[in-house]
Amino acid sequence: MQFSKSPITQGRRAFARIMLAALLAISLAGSVAGCSKKDPGGENQNPGTSKPIEVKEGSIAPDFEFITMDGKKAKLSDYRGKVVLLNFWASWCGPCVQEMPDMQRIAEEYQSVVILAINRSEGTADATKFANSKDYSFIWGLDEDRAIAAIYPSSGIPYTIVIDKDGVIGTIYYGSAHDMYPYFEKAVKDAGATK
Repeated sequence: MQFSKSPITQGRRAFARIMLAALLAISLAGSVAGCSKKDPGGENQNPGTSKPIEVKEGSIAPDFEFITMDGKKAKLSDYRGKVVLLNFWASWCGPCVQEMPDMQRIAEEYQSVVILAINRSEGTADATKFANSKDYSFIWGLDEDRAIAAIYPSSGIPYTIVIDKDGVIGTIYYGSAHDMYPYFEKAVKDAGATK
C-alpha cells in the first residue's frame, strides 16, 4: 500500500521550511551584536572650524584627553609608539563585557599593545565598580561628559578602533561577535604589534 502526500502535509512542510529559514536568518543577524542607547554625541568637529574630523581607517586618530579611573589626566597621543586597541564600552552592554577576555588575552600576548577602555556614558561610580571587579590590565578611562563620543560618534557599543604606532587608524569594529580574539589579533598584527 502506498501513501500519497496530502496537500495539507505538503503545506505544513513548506511552512516549516519557511519558519526554519526565518529563524536561521534571525540567528545569523544576531551573531554580530552590539548595544545602543540614544547617542547624543553628534557629528564630530575640528576645534575652531566647521569641518568634521574623519574617523575612518587610514586616517590619523583624533586626539582626546580623558580622566583615568584612578583620577589621572591622559591623552590618546600619550600612547604614540605603541599599538592602541581603543574600546568604547559600558557595564550594561553584554557584548562589551563578553569581548573583554579577548582584549585581555591580546594585552597578555602582545606587550606592545595598549588596551584603552573608555566607558561611554556611565557614572564614575558604576564604571569604577565594574572595572575594579575585573582583573584586566586595561587603561580604564571615563567619558562622562560625552566629549570623546563627540569626536568618536557611533550608533552603539562596543565600538573598537585599532590604532598603529604612528597614530593611524587601521581597523574599526562596530559591535562584537562571539570570539573576537582572532579579529583583534589580526588587527593588532596589521598595526605592527609583535609578541
